[in-house]
Amino acid sequence: MIELRPRHTHLHGCYDDMIGCVAEYYGSNAIYSYVTGLCFNYTRKAVVEAPLLDVYRIVCLPKGLRYLTDCLNIDVQVYYPIRKNDIDLLLKKNLACGPVGVNVDAYYCSWNTEYYQRYRMPHYFLLTQADKQRDIIACADGYIFPEIKEASYQSLIPHINALLCFRQGREATEPGLHTICNNVKKEIVVNEQYTICHQIEMFANDILNHHFSEKEKFLFKDLMHSQFIFSSAMVHDSRMRFSLLFAYLYERFGYSELQEICKAASASAKKWKVVFNLIIKAFYSCAEKTALDSAHTTLLEIADEECGIIDAVIALQEKTRSIGSVDTIGF
Repeated sequence: MIELRPRHTHLHGCYDDMIGCVAEYYGSNAIYSYVTGLCFNYTRKAVVEAPLLDVYRIVCLPKGLRYLTDCLNIDVQVYYPIRKNDIDLLLKKNLACGPVGVNVDAYYCSWNTEYYQRYRMPHYFLLTQADKQRDIIACADGYIFPEIKEASYQSLIPHINALLCFRQGREATEPGLHTICNNVKKEIVVNEQYTICHQIEMFANDILNHHFSEKEKFLFKDLMHSQFIFSSAMVHDSRMRFSLLFAYLYERFGYSELQEICKAASASAKKWKVVFNLIIKAFYSCAEKTALDSAHTTLLEIADEECGIIDAVIALQEKTRSIGSVDTIGF
């Protein structure tokens, strides 16, 4: 069985804990995984009258995994979609080389007593052992439990949605500032357009026009276990992680621009928290319209301010491109 320590870190979701655990296993600095901290993808309502809470609308996960190679020196092979008949062979092959990440519904995770056979929620963790004959899997799920937990192979494996098979890349080294800025840009700039701003504006418009019907309130009365609220918390945390990364980079490289980006990301995180508190207030109180109007206004402010953060990161990318040596020395 692979020896590693499950870990949970403040401001981490289950995906971030999985990556942090892999980074520690391979001797990389997990703070560089925070380059994806400005990611934001929103699934818009099909019609104005549709529920807001009915799907996992907000996703802060990266679109690609190249940043793991560039910034953490970890290679990853993703199997998604995955054929159920292939899972056994893939686990046997890849667990011989390193930990394997799993995406599965928390509904099927027996050690997650809060969600097991009660609530639906996408969940990530690591497998360190899988023995079909003995009907045992060993799970490193630091987000839920600080120790390796065993579970039934037959009860969980058929429900796996994706596998992430990790390998040590080149020898672990600290990435340069240009590399870091470039990986931030890759996630949020497509065809010279700041996709994040458009996504936030779509969210703002859905909020402005929304009314929580009695049916929606009944269906999602346990709001704290809804996928919408769970994913909403990830936005605040991802911005705070982004701020922590740039505080670390400021200590390493000394550019004043890094400190300004750190402060701006932290301020943005606080506004995101205000937005989701307003949505919760609108759901439970009679001041729905006032709360959602305020959330809409704050979201538009966030969209503008986060575009400013992206501008600053891109400017640093260009600055470090000309210096070149920034990838190897501090200032």
